[in-house]
Amino acid sequence: MRLAGLDAVRGVAALIVTVHHFQQIFRLPELPISPAVSVYTFLVLSGFVMARTYERRMVDRLTTATFLKLRYRRLFLPMAVGSTIGLIWAEMIVGLTGPIFASYLAILLFLPAPWLNSAFALNIPAWSLFVEIFCNALHPLVIARAQRLGLTIGLCFALWTGFALTGHARWGAGFIPISTMLPGAFGCYLIGVFTYRRWGDEPLGKVPLLALAGLALASIITKFAPLAEPLIVLMLCPLILRWSLALPDWRWAIRIGALSFPLYAVHQPIMRLGFDLGIAPIWTALAVAIVAALVVLATQRHIIPPTT
Repeated sequence: MRLAGLDAVRGVAALIVTVHHFQQIFRLPELPISPAVSVYTFLVLSGFVMARTYERRMVDRLTTATFLKLRYRRLFLPMAVGSTIGLIWAEMIVGLTGPIFASYLAILLFLPAPWLNSAFALNIPAWSLFVEIFCNALHPLVIARAQRLGLTIGLCFALWTGFALTGHARWGAGFIPISTMLPGAFGCYLIGVFTYRRWGDEPLGKVPLLALAGLALASIITKFAPLAEPLIVLMLCPLILRWSLALPDWRWAIRIGALSFPLYAVHQPIMRLGFDLGIAPIWTALAVAIVAALVVLATQRHIIPPTT
């Protein structure tokens, strides 16, 4: 059963990231919001949904290889479409070199390309998919059988805070920045797992719009105080998740949830291509919406509970 509240949060989070990249690429005035909390929220939702949908099967018989095959089938087409557009953009800008094509093959497997300055040069948002797959792989191996997660969550957030305070946890798609963000990403994923184990689908209160207000508040705070990201995520993301569970099964929420990952996967390469071709921002935005909608139509028959 789909949870409309999670769909709504996922859709708004994807829109925040998309708007951020749109402003950056087309050099528009930026809204006072940070996209970072949206990505962390994706990871919290991923842990929750994976625990809800698969954890019991993981303990019984679901192997890591089978689970990752399910995740790959769910995530592949949207990211392949976005990354192929990124390959077209790269061919137009620098030509189709061996390292570029190798990075394209790597990104189709959600793997980084450490031989380039950007580990996911063709489609920057793919770095978070690599991090999510990393967490997914650990779920049947370690997490599903772990009885207590609190200490590990605390350690992850302590490491993340330490990296942040010393300037080593930097937001970006380079191989080193991604490595320093892994403790925080893993901690976010574990928060989602812990939340499902502790409360299941039980909502917190009866005002689901608090989830969207909480996401907006966290995005604004971390825009002006990025060092507060670990604390804000630890405090607000579990609340955002549980507030959202009170949302009825509204069709609009389910629709934007279905659109969220295709939008996340294709928007940045299309925007870069549109900018370098001199296409007006409004037409580029329309192209993003059309391609994302077409990907939804192509994949909706195969959707398993979405995460990002």
